[in-house]
Amino acid sequence: MPVEISAERSAVYTGYQSPELSKKAFWCIDETQRDAGFSFTYPYHINIPSFGDWGFIMAKKRPGFNDQLRSDIDYKFLESSIYDHILYFSKDIRDVDVQVNHLDKPVILEYYLDHWQSLQGKKK
Repeated sequence: MPVEISAERSAVYTGYQSPELSKKAFWCIDETQRDAGFSFTYPYHINIPSFGDWGFIMAKKRPGFNDQLRSDIDYKFLESSIYDHILYFSKDIRDVDVQVNHLDKPVILEYYLDHWQSLQGKKK
């Protein structure tokens, strides 16, 4: 993660992949962000028609998640209650025990390859 954030109140938003398809890779990214100094991560996922269930992570050095929508903007689809849904992960895609990804030990590649092999009907 080539990120150095100087402002303590800043946040990093990243879009990764489907937590449904390769949950170990998704949660590895979350764990890696925490290891990189972002003590507070807020994973969420939404359905994107061309991709399906897609995951994102907001990472911060300080706690806090603003779930209030601005009243001066006319939102076409977004409403406050959506936060209850996008921050919820069902049992089958919840956080799992994973390692931190490093350049010299890219465990995320193993997680992706394990998923790919499972699609081919192969077991590790």
